[in-house]
Amino acid sequence: MEKICNGFHISSRFASTSLTTINTSHAAPNTKVVVSKHHQSHQQTIINIEKFASQGKTVNSENFGVHSKTEDIIKKWGKPDEGSDENWLYYSKRGMDIVAEKGKVVKIYSTDKSYYDITYKEVKRTLGKPIKEVKGQDGYYITYKAGKNTLEFGFYYNNEGTKPSTLAGLNVF
Repeated sequence: MEKICNGFHISSRFASTSLTTINTSHAAPNTKVVVSKHHQSHQQTIINIEKFASQGKTVNSENFGVHSKTEDIIKKWGKPDEGSDENWLYYSKRGMDIVAEKGKVVKIYSTDKSYYDITYKEVKRTLGKPIKEVKGQDGYYITYKAGKNTLEFGFYYNNEGTKPSTLAGLNVF
């Protein structure tokens, strides 16, 4: 299991949210459900995360994904951050860590800014029951199948350290 890297920043950019009223066929007739735009935005981001993961990519990996050649990534994005080697490419400004074997990507770790403030409950509500849940020392992990790929979400713990809170990052492999 991967450890959640230190240094993630949680944004409070959604501190004030507006509300939208939507009609739903799952509620009683003429019932209106109030959903925040903040939630709608997160739900769409989660849907996009799953869509990209099914292609072996993340929302911030551009055209690169699982099975991409590391030489192509380096050619397009430039030299990776200090501490990188042929099997670990760090691109902190892109919010990406890439794990490779024999010059091909086998895992992408992403901390894109669009993930900030997405909660454990929002992911489960949007994607349903995960195939695996793990409570680790450093975070809480839920795993889904995304096409032929695996999508693993890593969450921070709440202030009490007892429940999963907001999304720290995700893995696609």
